[in-house]
Amino acid sequence: MATVVVPIVADGCYDGPDNEMFFGDLEVPSAAMEKGISAGPERVATINIMDSQPAPVVNFDPTMYEVMESAGYLTSMLVSSGPACEDYDVTVATRDGSATCKWSGHA
Repeated sequence: MATVVVPIVADGCYDGPDNEMFFGDLEVPSAAMEKGISAGPERVATINIMDSQPAPVVNFDPTMYEVMESAGYLTSMLVSSGPACEDYDVTVATRDGSATCKWSGHA
C-alpha cells in the first residue's frame, strides 16, 4: 500500500453552491509495465472539495434612511458578509405603496 498526498489550498472565498472537483488518474509508467505491473479497474478517483466558507449574505447598512423629497434620489449602502470568488448581482427594488403620506390640515 502507498499513500499519495495532494495539497488542497484554501482560497478564502465562497465558490458557489457547487463543490470544486478534480480527478486523480492512476498511470503506470512503461518501466513498471515491462515488469508486468498494470493499473486495475479502479484507476480514477473523483475528489470533491467542499467550500469551507459560508455563502455571503447581502444586507442594507444602515437599514433606515432619511432623504429630502427635493433630493430626487437616495444613495444607499449594501454590505456583504464575506467574499465570493466571483462577482455576483443583487437586485434592489422598491415596493409599490410602501411610501405613505400622513398629512392632515386644510387645503
